[in-house]
Amino acid sequence: ININILNHLKTLKPCTLLTTGRTGSDFLQSLIDSHSQILTFNGHFDYYEFWENSLCVKSNTFEVYDFIDEFIGKNIEKFKSRYDKIERKDHLGKDFDQTIDIDIIEFKKKFKQIIGDKELNAKNCLLAIYGAYAMVLGQDLSNKKVFFHHLHHHNRLDRFINDFPSTKIISMSRDPRANIVSGVLH
Repeated sequence: ININILNHLKTLKPCTLLTTGRTGSDFLQSLIDSHSQILTFNGHFDYYEFWENSLCVKSNTFEVYDFIDEFIGKNIEKFKSRYDKIERKDHLGKDFDQTIDIDIIEFKKKFKQIIGDKELNAKNCLLAIYGAYAMVLGQDLSNKKVFFHHLHHHNRLDRFINDFPSTKIISMSRDPRANIVSGVLH
């Protein structure tokens, strides 16, 4: 039985993580990434900045595969972590020799399956990205209860709240002095 996946994803309780720099928000997210009831994506990214600057979206009439190809191209490190030098996801695991390697072709098929004939707007596309990512990882979307978006920066919070008005907000901060030292050292 093929349930309407996007409609199910819209029922998930939204939660977003806001933070200042160097607070351990990526570590926090890594602790919940594999929770069977939480829908997550690989780290933080500014989806709304992508949406506002997308060449496909600006054209007003875009093909689903063109859009998802553009998204993958701009965020390749989320799918192939060997390219993620900033968050050091290029050397994961006990021996630092592992990476995330998402099957991009399968991801695109799952994205298209979730979107179907639904409206191509920011909210639907964001949920479809998360859903497709989880499906490629072999997760069961019917078990998901929470949609967890690591927004990171506060400047896109208003847009996220417009799309997800019932969102819960988790905020992380750090002593500004330690933040400066960490920023200088890293």
